Amino acid sequence: GFLLLENCISEIDVMKLRDKIKEISHNNKNTYLLPSLILKEKEIYKTIFNERLVEVYKEIIQDEVYLIPELHVQINQFPKDKNSGWHYDGQSERNNDYLKFSDRKFFRVGIYLQDNNADYGGGIDILRSNLFKKLPLKTNKVFEKKIINFFSLFFSQTIKSKKGSAVFFDSRLPHKG
Repeated sequence: GFLLLENCISEIDVMKLRDKIKEISHNNKNTYLLPSLILKEKEIYKTIFNERLVEVYKEIIQDEVYLIPELHVQINQFPKDKNSGWHYDGQSERNNDYLKFSDRKFFRVGIYLQDNNADYGGGIDILRSNLFKKLPLKTNKVFEKKIINFFSLFFSQTIKSKKGSAVFFDSRLPHKG
């Protein structure tokens, strides 16, 4: 599933990050910043390796922690409508057996620099269903997507993240921005 961790980044650090992101994006309010651009930024690394986050990484994994930098920044990336945009991050890994291992030690982290609300977004919606534990399904991706969209009609939940929060989640968990 997921874990919401509030207040992991201070108000001052959130503002510094927002300023840095505005600088990198040239204040483009509807963009997606690629890893090659943002991984060069010291402020981003300081956020990822924030002491509180690292403690939680280690507590979840219970072993040595490795970071796989599939990092990106999304600014105002809203789905077209309330029923679209559903996906799970493990889709690109669907043919790898480790997605089904019960003892796998792998998760994603979303760090949020604004409150999640209906006007501005700033977080994710998830499916509160155990369907994700069965993903990827033994069917084609198009049919799988239709199943996820159907489930979203009944089992969607907005994570009430606040500015400075982080959400840790299973890469198979269906979600949308």
